[in-house]
Amino acid sequence: MIFSVAEAAETSDENPAEGRQEITIINTNHITWPVIGEMPSYELEVPAGAHYFINMVEWTTKNGENTLLSTDKFEEGEYELHVTYEAKEGYQFAAPELITVLSGNEVQGTPKVEETENGWYRIVTFSFTARQSEKPAISVSPAKSCISTRREQRRQR
Repeated sequence: MIFSVAEAAETSDENPAEGRQEITIINTNHITWPVIGEMPSYELEVPAGAHYFINMVEWTTKNGENTLLSTDKFEEGEYELHVTYEAKEGYQFAAPELITVLSGNEVQGTPKVEETENGWYRIVTFSFTARQSEKPAISVSPAKSCISTRREQRRQR
């Protein structure tokens, strides 16, 4: 399941000490909820006009012990999506406690925002519990099959 969040203004007043505008809102589109049996998506986007970009994306198990590759499949359990954002030229992120994360209605709890040691990046952690697929099961009735057997073909001759 994919959900998107609405765009919003991402900057506040200019910070005179640094001469950079401060980013106070982080918004990400196309976060994919983990579905049991499906592969994790690493195809995230920021809204057009955002003053930051995604530097790194990582899916892990809730305890952080295992990192999922794009070819792995979700199993029953809890997962975290770690997204590292980097500010564009002329911008800087506000302190983590001042940042609002627009994460959509389906993310469990409040995403956690952390600052990297050098202060240029913000890492946002989203938490999920893998769910069953919402795709309807497809069933084929043998009585309605369009494939004829050799015996049926001989009878028709």
